[in-house]
Amino acid sequence: MSQFNAEKHLEDVSKIADQLLKLLGETGRLLARKSSNENINYQSEAERLVKGKSSSLLGYTDYTLLDEPIYREGKFKLLPSSELSFIEKKQVLTIPQKLEGHLSEEDVSLLKDTGHLNRIIYVDQNGVAKAHYLSLDQDLNEMALLPVNSFKLQQEVMGVKLSKEQRESLLSGETVLLKGLINPKQPEQPFDSLVTIDATKGGLSFQSPYTIPPTLAGKALSAEQIKALESGETLMLTGLYSRIKDRYYDAYVSLNPDKESLAITPYSVPKHLLGRELSQEQIQALRIGKEVFVSGLTSKNGELFDAYIQLNKEKGIHFKRSPETTTELITKEEKQEVIHKTQDKQIEKVDYSLSSRLRPTPGIVVSNSSVWQSPTEAPEKKIGQQLGRKL
Repeated sequence: MSQFNAEKHLEDVSKIADQLLKLLGETGRLLARKSSNENINYQSEAERLVKGKSSSLLGYTDYTLLDEPIYREGKFKLLPSSELSFIEKKQVLTIPQKLEGHLSEEDVSLLKDTGHLNRIIYVDQNGVAKAHYLSLDQDLNEMALLPVNSFKLQQEVMGVKLSKEQRESLLSGETVLLKGLINPKQPEQPFDSLVTIDATKGGLSFQSPYTIPPTLAGKALSAEQIKALESGETLMLTGLYSRIKDRYYDAYVSLNPDKESLAITPYSVPKHLLGRELSQEQIQALRIGKEVFVSGLTSKNGELFDAYIQLNKEKGIHFKRSPETTTELITKEEKQEVIHKTQDKQIEKVDYSLSSRLRPTPGIVVSNSSVWQSPTEAPEKKIGQQLGRKL
């Protein structure tokens, strides 16, 4: 192994810095995603290039074409010939031809949000499907592939020994949270980071994990709620306060795929649902995500039915028809009257106005035939056949 030559390294850095200054001139600007128009530290950028990394995202006005100057944005890379290569930023993300048919809309969305596919992708090479890691350079809008067999994962990452599970997750392309990492330049300040294999760098990528605030929109979050959000769960939070609209609201809350912010989707519970007025107890239960039984709902076809309902982030209100219907539509006195008449085998005398509202209960046995839809479909003698004794 060749020894590091500090003097030559400084000389190389100085040469590259001079080249950058000559190319970019006074128009050169450092472009970060959250800020722009910063002055370039040419020494720092040259240091990155000499170490084999690409430069930061830079912008400058190109005067090499005398007809008309052109503003360009992109990154520099240092070629083996010691020449600088400029990779221009693409305005629109395009999927390379060799990846067409391999990526779903969800995959592309994940790449845009996080910069990584978080799984292995198989790409055809000379008729053979080979495993690759896929990442997106979010500055350049350019996808990069890294062959899985070309990457070697060390046993330790910045002083943290990887467990078997952590190694397997990382080598599968997933993002792993590592705690207690130590930066050699600041060993006294251990830190946590989201770590993943980055195809654009050919190595590991480190990203500071998002810290979920203890209070959200005026509502204090419990330790259990924070832990649930960190693990990727979606919570239903009630009583959030909007200062802009000066009102309280409920919302679904989850951690965004980029793990840098929370997604907050407001929701509300209707007071009336398919012809039925919901009680305050039912509304409160729905607000906190519980499943609620509601009877006497009316379908689009005018059919009465009972169902268990629950709020759902994707579907709004989710209905699950009840296989066991109840007598919630009739009073206790009417129910007792029905049971009494059943015991006395006098079902034939049940009034149609009651039978049209009657639905089977745990106290009344129904034959295997379907429950009648209306009094006209259930002659008096058939009612006696379908209702039995109290269990």
